[in-house]
Formats: sequence, structure tokens, C-alpha cells
Amino acid sequence: MGTSAGVEGHVTDLYRLVTHLELDGSVVFVGQISDAALSTCYQMADVYICLSEHEGFCIPLLEAMHYDLPVIAYAATGVPYTMGDAGVLIRRKEPALIAEAMHEIATNDELRPWLIAGQRRRLQAFSPENVRAQILALLEPYLRG
Repeated sequence: MGTSAGVEGHVTDLYRLVTHLELDGSVVFVGQISDAALSTCYQMADVYICLSEHEGFCIPLLEAMHYDLPVIAYAATGVPYTMGDAGVLIRRKEPALIAEAMHEIATNDELRPWLIAGQRRRLQAFSPENVRAQILALLEPYLRG
């Protein structure tokens, strides 16, 4: 949810694809939005999907988890670390596979709560207290001098 600066050609291609697939009115490109609007987007969604191949530590995955939004993410770069054992990691960008995962999350009354519970546990790993402890443990040998 940011600007299209530097990727204008890609954005134009996406708009063309939406029109070609006759999805105008069904796909929304929000661009850069306020924190309140971003919160609303998370609250309105049923599933968060991240198919990026260029993520480091992927904060939006944690944001989605915070909103109890089941996450489906492509297992590239830093995404598997961020996800841990929570959510659904996919190894192939196959639309049918992703659609099946979305359908299963939407229709399986046991799966969605199970995913959300796992994501809540994963979020705890990144609580301020846990992160502080991890950083101190890494720095301890250097702090002792």
C-alpha cells in the first residue's frame, strides 16, 4: 500500500490486466493510504495474500496476523522466516492452488481458527519483550567486553 513511483509501467500493466480479465470494479488499487484506511482494508478482507519475490522481513504479514486475517504467502526471501510455522506458505505461484487455499480457508470451519491461533502464537515471537530479549542475547558477548 504505497506509491507507484518507479514502477509506473508495472502499474499500467496491472490496470490493463484487470480490464482484460473484465474485473473492472472488482479490483481496487489503493495506492498510498492513511493508517486508518489501511486498518479498514485489513478488517474488510477475508484472506491476506502476499506473492512478492522481494521481501525481507515482511511487516504486512504481521499486520495481517494482528487483524486475525489468515495469511497465504509465497515462500521467497524473508517470508518463510517472518511466517514461521503460521499461515499458509506456497512454493509455486499457481492461481488454481492459491484459489483452492482461499476456498479451503473460507469454507473449512476448523481451518480458519486453527490458522489464526498459529498466527497469534507467531506474533508473540515479535512482541517488544521477546524482541528486546533476542537483541540483548545477541549483544551480550559484546556488552561484556
